[in-house]
Amino acid sequence: MEDNEDIPEILIPEVEKAIRSQKTEKAPGPDKITNELMRGTIKELIRLEENQPVEQAGFRKDYSTIDHIHTIKQLLQKYNEYNKTIYLAFIDYSKAFDSLKHESVWQSLKEQGIRNAYINIIKNIYRESKACIRLESTGDVFPINRGIRQETHSPKLFTAVLEQMFRKLNWEHLGLIINGARLNHLRFADDLVIMEEDPLLLEFMTQSLVERSREVGLEINISKTKMMTNSVPVDITINGQKLEYVEEYVYLGQIISPNDQTSKR
Repeated sequence: MEDNEDIPEILIPEVEKAIRSQKTEKAPGPDKITNELMRGTIKELIRLEENQPVEQAGFRKDYSTIDHIHTIKQLLQKYNEYNKTIYLAFIDYSKAFDSLKHESVWQSLKEQGIRNAYINIIKNIYRESKACIRLESTGDVFPINRGIRQETHSPKLFTAVLEQMFRKLNWEHLGLIINGARLNHLRFADDLVIMEEDPLLLEFMTQSLVERSREVGLEINISKTKMMTNSVPVDITINGQKLEYVEEYVYLGQIISPNDQTSKR
């Protein structure tokens, strides 16, 4: 399938010709054309793996929750061992998969090298998505421009949007320096942790994440987003709301505490 190839509209004369050409006693049908298209699309989306950084471990081959749990455990252990201060923010998104703007999905796929023909296949899946509100009577039908379905390809779409969003955050000089490299966040699908030694910089990072998230349709639940530190808590305020500090947080099925104790929930 060519890069700039669109999916042509199926014309009625073409359908009639296909039916007339059927062999005797053979029923006409889709012949798994849709399945073949989707298989090809999923293979194309695998190319997105090339764009995913080590910070993203969700829905990836050879990655698991253990990777991020181990990383956080080691960070807390080393920062405590060397008597250094660390601040963590555990980000909570509200209905993440249901909120993504479709335009953000298409743009992210395009900018990460997915060919137009395959983007158009995915667009066609969502093109006729509509809804209406029914109370005493049924209201007007309106198009749905947000949310991705729970399909095989959906996690790839979600992580592609997150990657595109993080590229625009400009956090290159923020976060921790670990063995000469910067580490300012970890992602496992929509489970995010951001980290800094300076609480004011972490506040800036969280606020910028809130703003960038809204651009793609994601909303951070401030009341469920929690702070953790091995030092003195410093007020972090986002959109007029103070983030709560906790002594324990369940992250990817593990209870994490600032004194480096982890256990299963």
